[in-house]
Amino acid sequence: AKGGEVKSNGEEGGEESLDEDAEDDLDEVDETIAFKARGSDHQSAHEESSNLNMCSAYTHVFADTLRSLAVIFASLLAKFTDSVTSEVADSVAAVVVSILIVLSLVPLFGGMLQTFRALNQVNNQLEVEWKSHLTQSEEDEDYESEESELSDEGSVEVA
Repeated sequence: AKGGEVKSNGEEGGEESLDEDAEDDLDEVDETIAFKARGSDHQSAHEESSNLNMCSAYTHVFADTLRSLAVIFASLLAKFTDSVTSEVADSVAAVVVSILIVLSLVPLFGGMLQTFRALNQVNNQLEVEWKSHLTQSEEDEDYESEESELSDEGSVEVA
C-alpha cells in the first residue's frame, strides 16, 4: 500500500482501499441524483431551470418595455394636459409600473418555490438512500469480520 494506506479489511495490501470505496459511493450518489433529477413524473431539472430563466428574462423585458411606455405616456399626458405636471405624471406612472412588475413576478416566485420543494424532496430521498447504503455497508463489514473470526477459530494449528 502507498504511504501506509489502510485497506478496507483493516490491513495493508487488502483488496479495496477506503478511498476507492468512497469514490464508488460518490459515483453511486451522482447516478442517483441524475436519475432523481430526470424523474419520470416531473420535468428534468435542466428544463425546469431553463423555464425559470426564461420566465425571469421575459419579466425583465416586460418591465423595461412597460417602464419605457409609461415614461412616454406620462410625458405626453403632461405636455398636452395643463392639470397634470410632469412630476405627477412620472410618479403615478412609476407606481403603476412597479405594481404591475410585482404582479408579473408571482409566477416566477411560484416556479422558484416549486423547484425548491422538488430539490428538497430529492435531497430527503438521497439522505434516506445514503443512510440505507451506510447501514448496508456496516452490515457487510460486520458479516465479513464475523466470517473471518469463524474461519480463524475453525483452523487448528498442527504442530
